[in-house]
Amino acid sequence: MNEILVGQAIGAHEIADGRAILFSDVKGFSSLSQDQCLAFAEVFMPGLAQSLEPYDDHIQLQNSWGDAIHLIFADVIAAGEAAMAMRNWLRQHPWSEFGLPGNLIMRIGLHDVPVYRVNYPFLGKDSFTCDHTT
Repeated sequence: MNEILVGQAIGAHEIADGRAILFSDVKGFSSLSQDQCLAFAEVFMPGLAQSLEPYDDHIQLQNSWGDAIHLIFADVIAAGEAAMAMRNWLRQHPWSEFGLPGNLIMRIGLHDVPVYRVNYPFLGKDSFTCDHTT
């Protein structure tokens, strides 16, 4: 049975300083039609990513799945500013002109927590984990 455990032993990782974790998703995403999902992927997500470019130097990890976005920032101030940039970007666009619902609502959550830096083999890179990232 011990042969299955190929990672480092628990306790081998040092806890990193506090990191700001940003989670976001779009309310009602699962109700989008197939065509709206395509518009979301081709218009919404690239534009949202572009709105975050000024914060690239502060983002230590970024991941997304569907409408969900998960970002780890080294700086809590930059995380807050990025969240506001996301909100402002969302409000600037008439989404119905792109075939999306005109009332898109993005939920954005921020946490400032200590995390562990670990290697995630499915991502092929380091990531962060703690009780706030599950």
